[in-house]
Amino acid sequence: MPKLFSTETLTRDMIYFCSASDFFSNFPAAWKNVSTRVYKLETKMSYQETDNPSYDAYIRGDLDKAIELIKKSKEKDYPVYESLRKRGVNVYRCRPVLLPLSDYLNWEFECYKENSKQGELIFLSEGLDIYKTHALHDFMLFDDKVALVHNYDENGLIQGGWMTTDSNKIASFKT
Repeated sequence: MPKLFSTETLTRDMIYFCSASDFFSNFPAAWKNVSTRVYKLETKMSYQETDNPSYDAYIRGDLDKAIELIKKSKEKDYPVYESLRKRGVNVYRCRPVLLPLSDYLNWEFECYKENSKQGELIFLSEGLDIYKTHALHDFMLFDDKVALVHNYDENGLIQGGWMTTDSNKIASFKT
């Protein structure tokens, strides 16, 4: 059995980007260069959705408006999904779920409906211990080429993140 490392350990010598914008600036090249698969792990039960009209509508109780705004906000992602489909790239999203569901997760499941229409394969797991001991950060793996690890604060607000192209480290994220 392979040795498990926590994401905290794996990020120790990775390149760190100390703002959300600097961190997210790495994504366009990763999406462009991926050729086979993308893995995305989401670990938190709630994130800060600052200035997100869809989430705001959901919290106000206007589900119809929230869903309408989800579809509108996802339109900018359609060219990426189309490119991935043409290249035969699979996108796998995994997330633990703790019951009862948070308001955020109830809303995000509505977002997942749009994501799955674009070809994402979404897997849910009921809160496993590994998310308390090893999978401490959200991350995305683009083939074996790039790992991007999100750094959220305790309130679910993105602070920045780490990046590596070290294939051994990327392999450790997969275990």
